Amino acid sequence: MKHQFAALSQRFRDALGAAFDYHHRQVRKGSHVPYVSHLLAVGGLVLENGGDEDVAVAALLHDAAEDQGGEDTLEAIRVRFGERVAGLVRACSDCLQSPKPPWRERKEAYLARLETAPADAVLITLADKVHNARTIVADLEREGASVWTRFRGGKSGTLWYYKSLVHCFRRRGRFAPLVRELTWLVHRLQQLGARVTVLGVPFDAHSSHRRGPALAPGRIREALHSGSMNLTAESGLDLRTCDGWADAGDLSFSRTDSMVEKVQEAVAAIVKRGGSVLALGGDHSITVPVVRAVAAHHGPLNILHLDAHPDLYPALDGNPMSHGSPFARILEEGLAQRLVQVGIRTMNAEQKRVAERYGVEVLPSDRWRGPQPMAFEGPVYLSLDVDCLDPAYAPGVSHHEPGGLSPRDVMDLIAGIRGRLVGADLVEINPERDPLGITAAVGAKLLKEILARMLTQAEGS
Repeated sequence: MKHQFAALSQRFRDALGAAFDYHHRQVRKGSHVPYVSHLLAVGGLVLENGGDEDVAVAALLHDAAEDQGGEDTLEAIRVRFGERVAGLVRACSDCLQSPKPPWRERKEAYLARLETAPADAVLITLADKVHNARTIVADLEREGASVWTRFRGGKSGTLWYYKSLVHCFRRRGRFAPLVRELTWLVHRLQQLGARVTVLGVPFDAHSSHRRGPALAPGRIREALHSGSMNLTAESGLDLRTCDGWADAGDLSFSRTDSMVEKVQEAVAAIVKRGGSVLALGGDHSITVPVVRAVAAHHGPLNILHLDAHPDLYPALDGNPMSHGSPFARILEEGLAQRLVQVGIRTMNAEQKRVAERYGVEVLPSDRWRGPQPMAFEGPVYLSLDVDCLDPAYAPGVSHHEPGGLSPRDVMDLIAGIRGRLVGADLVEINPERDPLGITAAVGAKLLKEILARMLTQAEGS
């Protein structure tokens, strides 16, 4: 439906001048962009979403009383622009008293008032929050986690407030396009603020023998959210209600894309903003760019590698980036200060020479005596190839190798890691070999337990 607008009058021009007079000395937090730019953006969004001139004038002045003089400023706005504009400015101000109450108390009171505020005030507030969220997202993507220190509520408080606003605006049921945008922006804020980010890497072009692991990220998510299981880990952590993690979805690859560059760039961005990554493959070649990005931030890593295969070929079938070669690349590049391999049962002479050259600690299946705590000094990275499990537990892999671990062995190993887990990957499920989805369900279970281990550590418990 098209809106019918009357031409803006001299009052709007006067409001532009008043906004400048009140705010021309202010700048945006962190970016130092003139604050007037925010007021212009909010006024523009109000006009674009059906607000009339009074509402647009109030949008330009919505912060004036709160920031520049309280009730005295509000009275000046009433005299100059009328009762309706002043009433909207009051409705959009979270506090006019001085000194202000504590931040959380103010925000809770503001949210309560917003439930019954006039629709025009809701429009101004929604436009204000959309533009603020746009700016926070842009700053986080550009500058990283330090942005959260600008806000009195910090990261957790800011995320709580914006999620609460979304719920309130949805209940009001007005201005759907702006509500949809704010919903997306808040989801992006949650991604950017996550301590752990799940990142799908649906890539299997470096597989030998069979393709299919590129399908795994989607199938693992389907199993996780199927209703067959809930999102509570064995530790009791409910991932459904935990704000510490986010799913960034899957990367996509065209024929001209470099998988290595794209994955490395995506993981580096997550690490830059203070997060850790749990990558869902895909074949095991994805581990190289993930580890490169994590090690670039944390330094050489302690790597705990669970697998049937050591993946130490200098080049498998002539391909140095084969899924059988990631740990040869990682060791050559000095990305691992220590590499511990568990579950190995296919090491040939060529790979044994590489293991001996770099001092790899190998715990093969034939000498496995059950899980024991793995202690590491410094940052730890977990690489979990699902074919470390016996095929009886995980038939959906490309390379069946009997004699492997049980899911309980692996979960106990994960829980028993002694060290700071800064990244992980879960790779090599091949859904095409498991039409019943047994292995995807195992993958979803392992995903939950790795996430819980990383999040519990991040919370300091």
